[in-house]
Parts: sequence; C-alpha cells; structure tokens
Amino acid sequence: MMDNNDYFDPEDTVGFLLWDANRAMNREFSGRIVRHGVTLGLWPYLRALWEGDGVTQRELSEKVRMKGPTTVAALNKLEDKGLVRREGDKKDARKINVFLTPEGRKVYRKVIPEVEAVNRQSLANLSDDEKIAVKNLIRRIRNSITGS
Repeated sequence: MMDNNDYFDPEDTVGFLLWDANRAMNREFSGRIVRHGVTLGLWPYLRALWEGDGVTQRELSEKVRMKGPTTVAALNKLEDKGLVRREGDKKDARKINVFLTPEGRKVYRKVIPEVEAVNRQSLANLSDDEKIAVKNLIRRIRNSITGS
C-alpha cells in the first residue's frame, strides 16, 4: 500500500512534462502533415535527406537515431509514395544510397510551414528570452541523459 507521503504528482516531474508536451506537439504536427501524405514516423527521414541526400541507409539511420530495420521500413513507405529513391553506390556495391525525388522535395517544402506553425504555437506564451532559455534548458536536459 502506498502511503500519502510516497505519492508524487507527475506534473512535478520533468520526464512527464517533456513527454506530455511532446505528445501534444506530435498530435498537432501529425494532424497538419497527414494532408501532405507524410506521417510523423516518416518526417525525420525527409528532414534528414533534405539536409543532405545521397547518404547510405546506415548513415541515414544514424542521422535520425533509428535502428536499421526501422529505417528500411520507413524508406519502403517513402519509396512507395515516390518521395525517395535508392541507388546502389557506384564505389561500393554493398552500400545503398538514398535520395529525395523531386516529389519528395516538393512535399518537404509543403511540410516545413507546418513545422514552423507548431513551433510558433508551442512557444506562443513565452517571451523571446524565455524561448531561447527553454530551448537551451531542454538541450541541457537531453545532454545530461545522452552524455553529449
């Protein structure tokens, strides 16, 4: 049996607050991007490829911090949608490079305003100084956990 002194309010824990805020942001973002044919799970791959395509599947997995099989499944979906193409590496036949298609670039450009809108909405009640501070604090929290 838990005694009243052992109870803690999740609203007083950083983990819960970050998780809950992330959930709310993801729900909002997901609803906005689905009309562009992109799911929340596919978005990190489009973003990473926009920053530099032609990377190997393994490099892409590392960039988005996902396991290889998850990346393969996402790339299969993106390829089915015509947003990416895979090509064998000309220098190393064991490697497969991934590229955004022109349609993938077009979809990325349509989704970016949704990213900006959700970020604006998330920070709407903060001053400019608070916006900077909250991002820096979240980075520090993440780095405390990852050791970065």
